[in-house]
Amino acid sequence: MGEKFFILFEARSGSSHLVSMLNSSPDVTCYSEIFVSQPVDVCERLLDALENGKSLHEINPWVLDDHGSIELGKPASCIGFKTKPYDLPGDFILNRLERSGFKLILLTRRNLIKQAVSRATGLKLWDKVGLYNAIPDGPTVSSVVVDPTEIIEIAEICDEINEQLHSTFNSWKNEKLHIEYEDLLYRETSVMESLSGFLSIPNFKPLSRTRKNTLDDLSIAVKNYDELAKALENHRFKAFLDQSSCCGLSKQ
Repeated sequence: MGEKFFILFEARSGSSHLVSMLNSSPDVTCYSEIFVSQPVDVCERLLDALENGKSLHEINPWVLDDHGSIELGKPASCIGFKTKPYDLPGDFILNRLERSGFKLILLTRRNLIKQAVSRATGLKLWDKVGLYNAIPDGPTVSSVVVDPTEIIEIAEICDEINEQLHSTFNSWKNEKLHIEYEDLLYRETSVMESLSGFLSIPNFKPLSRTRKNTLDDLSIAVKNYDELAKALENHRFKAFLDQSSCCGLSKQ
């Protein structure tokens, strides 16, 4: 078995898009959230299987992603999965991953307000089609009405979780790579080249079975945008309403 990795992320930061893109490489198999709602003994069995190059879906069928990007039986040289920090059953799992030589990919999102709004559009899409992420040529959610207070609360939670994510990343002893959602979307070529080098696989043309659901322009994506802007008027997250921040153009 070749490289082993996992993606550490928070919801609505592009993890499904990244997993789908990675699985379009002939050299990669990246499972979905293998630890969600699993008891400790199952988590350990999943890691046993992962470390020994065996299939995980017979232990936990939910390791397969919702968009069918995982090709079972593919002779991939690079195996990984994704997980939210609060789905890890304990620090011992992180310790085991580190001892086993897993590389860490941290996936975060700069625009926390957009991340919170994306949860609302994802829920609306789920009500439409039973998926949280739009598919190519499938329906999307052009705009939603939000509760500004709730959006701010969700963004603050995301901010707290980001601190935890960065703490794990900073203390990780093996190789690690930080990717931001906005760069994944708008600087795809350079990000995928970095990923290929990081995972020691040939460069490949990435294809994704998901696409953006939420519009970039928050003034259009949020029907009651004026209410949201007013609620953020004196808040530290006000800068996230700036269009360049929404589109990931605030960093070069």
